[in-house]
Amino acid sequence: MDGWFKAGAKYSFFKGFDKIWETGFSKGYDPPMINGYGRVEIKPVVSFPVKILYYFIGPKVAPEVYLQGVVELQSNGKLLWGLKLGFDIRVGVVVGIPYFWELSYDWPVVDYAIAEWSQTINILDQLAPQTSLRSFIPPRYASGGNWYAGPYLFFYFQGRDRGDIPSGLDYTMMKIDNGKWMRYNYPDIICLTHGGILDYGLSSHTIKWYSVDKMGNRENVKEWSILLDLQPPSSWYTLLGPHSDNTVFANQTKIILQGEDENSWRIWYRIWNKRYGWSEWVRGGECEVLIYTFPENMVGKCYVEWYAEDGVWNFENVYNQTFYVKTPPKLKVDSTYHDFGIVDIPSKKSWVFNIKNLGDGTLSWHVFEDKKWLSIDPAEGSITDDGTSDVEVTISTMGLEYNKHYNAIIRISSNGGSTDVHVEFDTGETPPKLELSMSNLFFKLESRESDTEFFEIRNSGQKTLDWSISGYDDVSWITFISPTSGSISRGKSIPVQVAVSAPNTLDRDYSAMLYVVSNGGNRHLRVHLRVMGPELYVSSNDIRVRLDPGCTITRKVVIKNVGDGKKRLEWSLTGWENIGWINSVSPSHGSISSGGSSSVSITVTSPNDEGNNYAANLKLSSTVGSKNIPVRLHVNGPAILHVVPTDIKFILDPYSRDEK
Repeated sequence: MDGWFKAGAKYSFFKGFDKIWETGFSKGYDPPMINGYGRVEIKPVVSFPVKILYYFIGPKVAPEVYLQGVVELQSNGKLLWGLKLGFDIRVGVVVGIPYFWELSYDWPVVDYAIAEWSQTINILDQLAPQTSLRSFIPPRYASGGNWYAGPYLFFYFQGRDRGDIPSGLDYTMMKIDNGKWMRYNYPDIICLTHGGILDYGLSSHTIKWYSVDKMGNRENVKEWSILLDLQPPSSWYTLLGPHSDNTVFANQTKIILQGEDENSWRIWYRIWNKRYGWSEWVRGGECEVLIYTFPENMVGKCYVEWYAEDGVWNFENVYNQTFYVKTPPKLKVDSTYHDFGIVDIPSKKSWVFNIKNLGDGTLSWHVFEDKKWLSIDPAEGSITDDGTSDVEVTISTMGLEYNKHYNAIIRISSNGGSTDVHVEFDTGETPPKLELSMSNLFFKLESRESDTEFFEIRNSGQKTLDWSISGYDDVSWITFISPTSGSISRGKSIPVQVAVSAPNTLDRDYSAMLYVVSNGGNRHLRVHLRVMGPELYVSSNDIRVRLDPGCTITRKVVIKNVGDGKKRLEWSLTGWENIGWINSVSPSHGSISSGGSSSVSITVTSPNDEGNNYAANLKLSSTVGSKNIPVRLHVNGPAILHVVPTDIKFILDPYSRDEK
């Protein structure tokens, strides 16, 4: 801000030779420059001068802190003003009268800005105005990147001049497409179509404009391209669900309203019936397919009106369609629960429920079930108006567990709704089950003795066991069975007594089969009777002897009583008394208790007949029977020479040797 001629004055607040600081202000004027207007500066300062010659005239050095204000009219028509807080050191000359006044001329040798601010404004209008186009019904932005409008596009211009000191808007010029430029009259509203300056079909147009201010500043030409859409969209309806021509069914038939357009469309519709009259118009979303389901309160005659619009005020003609709404097929089941109660295993039970159509049209139904023990007949069908169908549900307990709860849900689906039928039952108790404590009953008696044994019949099932015993009527040695029939509750058992009497026989086995028949199965029990007595055993059943003539030998035979019981085995050996070559049999008779034995010695002497054979049968008789013991004797003959071979032949080669 320095560097040009200025004059200044400072007022000293302190007088005298001890003055150390002074305040004041200086001002300067920049004379007109070649292309400018000049500059005015006001500069209050606080200085601390050091004067070499204090009186009248002398040099001066002064450090200063100042606040400088500047107003400058520049040659480009702009006005500058600013403030500066600074520090400088000035060197100059001072002239004055002490204590009264002084004049000084100085210039800075050091100048430092502490803070600085300035602003420039135009006092002459050099900026062109700015104009924008506005519309009452905004155009729409199409997906292809174009703006488009309908038949009612009203627009106008808004313009303003710019600058710090604007000169004001003078006029605005406009033209459409390749037409002539025309002056726009503020604030006219222009309709682009239908009585406006254009009335084209579906086409693209461009609007251009600019404005000029009072200083002659002209705005650059602006333009806006717009697609005029003067064709309304189209619309139609389809029916979804059961229908016949214009006959539809409430809650099942849907009317679908949809449209078509080059850019965008929207459906409006309303519905009338006798009960409610006309509904309010319903507005769909942009390009939204509207789906309306006829409700039950619309049963009867109704009208549907609709039209389409494209968002830029192209409206389709209103359509009207008549429909006859009927009550749809409606599923009704007379019973949705059944308890079969307790069902025995194995068995079957059936139950019938009824399906009815409470609506109009044909009810088509199907039954779903997933239990193996459950069957449905029929599983599907069709019912016309007010018709019915009987459905039989059968359960089979074959293969199921006893004493268990079973249930199932039968799902009935149809075009008139769905419902569930619940069925349940309990399987019965475990059936009676026959069990015997044993499968064999043993008796061991002496002849004519009697005895009694017991076995148990048990019911391991849950129901009552009814039983009876058979098979003993023709068995004489079974003298008594008690009881022979009866009933046993679950988990219980009953003892059965069996009495036998041994026949008058010895060493003999008897057997009989008892049959237990019941409603819980059949079993049998075998009864064994052993009549005890002696039993004969002989260690050798055939005695063979070879002796030289006149020789004697003794052979032993052991006779045992291998039987049981108390009776002894009485025995005797005969048939040898008249046999000359059998010398003796000792002992020839005896009595043996159970488990005992007797050793019998049989002594044989061979005759002198060489080479002869002799045989005899000894008879062993006992209380339990008899048997023969054969005895065979061979008398050895004289020695006989036997030579083998009886003929020896030698066949030799010359000079060979062989030994035989």
